[in-house]
Amino acid sequence: MGDNSRFDRNPSWKSKEYRDLILRLSVKYKTGLHPSYFTSDNYSLLKTELARLRTILGKEITSCRYHFIRLLTPASYRQLLKAGITEDYSMGYPEEPGFRAGIARPYTFYDVAEDTSTDLTIVPFQVMDGTFYQYRKLDPEASKEIIITLISETRKAGGLFVSLWHNTSLLESPEWHGWRDIFETMLKVQQA
Repeated sequence: MGDNSRFDRNPSWKSKEYRDLILRLSVKYKTGLHPSYFTSDNYSLLKTELARLRTILGKEITSCRYHFIRLLTPASYRQLLKAGITEDYSMGYPEEPGFRAGIARPYTFYDVAEDTSTDLTIVPFQVMDGTFYQYRKLDPEASKEIIITLISETRKAGGLFVSLWHNTSLLESPEWHGWRDIFETMLKVQQA
């Protein structure tokens, strides 16, 4: 819902086709905000983007994940709460797979500076497609081994395995060849 910038190259939120696609998907799937790069420290911008998505969907939005995992704690979480967001999926490493929060279960954000519990649920993720492809320069097979290991470790600990995938990585474009198979394998392993 953000405007284009050097970090944000999404289709325009003004595009009727894009708005129609978002609306169609929201009928079948839970839909949240993907705040643009500069929203993590700009409440006004977050409010604008949230209002745009609310207008398209005609309903309240309660979940999000910051673009580029650009999370500035505790400021970003405080902004989300102020905006009415109650669920965030930004807790994970962009450069490494693993457990940024140290756990693999959703938990509520406790604002230490304010010494208060909040209504914001943090849902940590363990892997992101871009981590393997862009940051670590791994091929699909090496990535698959890591993903399967993390699923197993998460399962042993009684946690919730959460992964983050971008729509472009599921295309069979030359640069992402083989990654859709990894995604499908991951789903099968999770269900086993």
